[in-house]
Amino acid sequence: MSIIATYVRLDANGLDKCRENPHWLEALCRKEIPGVELIDIDKACDGLVWVLERMPAPAPQAVEGAGFVLQSSLASLLQGGTVEERRLKAPYGPASRLSPQDVAALSAWLQAIDADLMRSRYNAAAMDAEEVYPEIWSEEGLAAFDDYLMPYFQNLQAFFLRAAEAQQHVLVCFT
Repeated sequence: MSIIATYVRLDANGLDKCRENPHWLEALCRKEIPGVELIDIDKACDGLVWVLERMPAPAPQAVEGAGFVLQSSLASLLQGGTVEERRLKAPYGPASRLSPQDVAALSAWLQAIDADLMRSRYNAAAMDAEEVYPEIWSEEGLAAFDDYLMPYFQNLQAFFLRAAEAQQHVLVCFT
């Protein structure tokens, strides 16, 4: 069984429906809450965070909140957010929420990062030395970047762009 990072984009009404439902994650997966998009980035989260932490420009500061507890999540790059401790429990800790303002800032930062810049920061040997999960980097070499990390990053970029354009919240949790 793998732990994967899951992202949900939703408006305020969808957020309220999730908060009211103790089985919110299952309801999202069954598409019982309209106007919601849910994606995951498989086990690529730690690898993406490792590469993105090495970008020349740091991730933006969050507008609201006290900080994330999801230290291995992409959301941890954005210092802030709101942990939904009592309302949105997930299999591996509570979900964290990015406000529409935080989503817009993070999306703008992500949109400025291209494949060449990402590739220039990728270092399989260093990632394995630091035991970056799932520890496939040296074995797979550049294919781990091209065929695994980069497609998930591009999906995440597009996801955050759609969320920003729709002025939505994003929930982040581990499933």
